[in-house]
Amino acid sequence: MLKDQLETPRKSFMLAITIPPADEIRGIVKLSRQWEAIREWEVGWAVHSAEWGKGYATEAAWQLMDWGFKHLNIHRIVAYCHADNAASVRVMQKLGIPMAAGGIVLKTNRPA
Repeated sequence: MLKDQLETPRKSFMLAITIPPADEIRGIVKLSRQWEAIREWEVGWAVHSAEWGKGYATEAAWQLMDWGFKHLNIHRIVAYCHADNAASVRVMQKLGIPMAAGGIVLKTNRPA
């Protein structure tokens, strides 16, 4: 993972999710380039089960997606989850990513 952070241009960004005041790592959020030609990236997250339902995945993904659209010239961000993973489906809905067939979701960097 560390060698990935040294690539130029970077193909992925993985950040820790920490919660004050302890600032212990409670999860991760990642943005990965999927298809360079169309400027498509994937966002993903994993949060410790003790922190589920507290909005940490949504907040972390939102911040990273916003940063990506502003600084990486991203056209589209996708996310994937199993259709039965209700928690991740809710996160995607909160991020404004519409659900498509098979659990594939998309968000584009263009006005609605």
